[in-house]
Amino acid sequence: MIMVIEDVDLVGRSRDDISGQKAETRLNRLLNEMDGLGEDLDILIIMTTNRVNSLEGALAARAGRVDVVLEIPLPDDDCRERLIERYGHALNFQGEALAEAVARSKGDSAAHLKEMVRRLAQRTIARGGSPVISREDVEVVFSPDEAVLCPLKGHEETLRRHIIEQEDEDDSGCC
Repeated sequence: MIMVIEDVDLVGRSRDDISGQKAETRLNRLLNEMDGLGEDLDILIIMTTNRVNSLEGALAARAGRVDVVLEIPLPDDDCRERLIERYGHALNFQGEALAEAVARSKGDSAAHLKEMVRRLAQRTIARGGSPVISREDVEVVFSPDEAVLCPLKGHEETLRRHIIEQEDEDDSGCC
């Protein structure tokens, strides 16, 4: 059996960052459940996070809970080019459009690249459906305007505070 806990930092963040009883209860429950798994069980637990440094040490570093940690780095230029071509297989990049997309996407994740290619496709549909991507299309879609690229970028701390406040206000009894 394979169990996936995506964004485990939302449940397993460091006790130093936990402000409410419910969040600590969730963390303790996760740790206890992981400890309670029998060694003879055939279970693979996969946890994902973009915030490794925010994880509770008892979760991230304790032998028996986590046996292997894999970091998947951000794609390099060659990988970003291949990802853009793969996600945009139905698009026709003209001239230097693909090279421009690769250059403008430095430091972006594969998921972000996929979203940008989706937006390029939407732009072609709005123009009448021709799947031709120009350098101008890339400049518009991959613009440095952070509000266009990622509406939450730069607001992570506000978002985290909001999540913590919601946990403190939530009295549903759910852990």
